Amino acid sequence: QQLHNKLTGLGVPCEVSECLPSCTFTAHHVKDMHPEAKHVYVIGGQGVIDELAQVGITADGGPQHDKETFSDAHFNSMAEAVAAKHYDGVVVGWDTAFNFYKLTWSSLVFQLHPECFFYATNDDAADRIGKHLVPGNGCVL
Repeated sequence: QQLHNKLTGLGVPCEVSECLPSCTFTAHHVKDMHPEAKHVYVIGGQGVIDELAQVGITADGGPQHDKETFSDAHFNSMAEAVAAKHYDGVVVGWDTAFNFYKLTWSSLVFQLHPECFFYATNDDAADRIGKHLVPGNGCVL
């Protein structure tokens, strides 16, 4: 729906059924490659979390961690929280609220759950908004 709204807002005629964002393909690929996967950490928007939920995978992160700030004082409790949960992987999508907290959390996921997989919705270096480029998903990878 989000992609449909964006495209029609740009004057591109299309139907919702014709609009498949990269996070849809990513969610299905993750489920195909890791059918046992149940829970992941997401750096990305709500669309990534919603698409993963459609294939039966729950997620932490995303907008839930948009306003979080990292501090040395809370690092140990952060590590304990990551250790207390089972993570099957990390999935990265375009995240306009990317921050050091999310980077640290995902780093802890890999350290404490070394069997985790890692997927990204795309590796675009940039995205176009009007006449200008903004950093794309690839910059986070």
